[in-house]
Amino acid sequence: MLNKLIHGDTYQDALNNGIEALESLVAAYQATGEPLPEPNTVCVVP
Repeated sequence: MLNKLIHGDTYQDALNNGIEALESLVAAYQATGEPLPEPNTVCVVP
């Protein structure tokens, strides 16, 4: 069962939706001429 925070009926659907969202974000930054934000690392403690 997929986590309900992920959108998609299957893992592959959710992955494709995430990729599409990132591509849209990059396109929006490119359209405005703004640089993409610097990546950051999230520390996860088990």
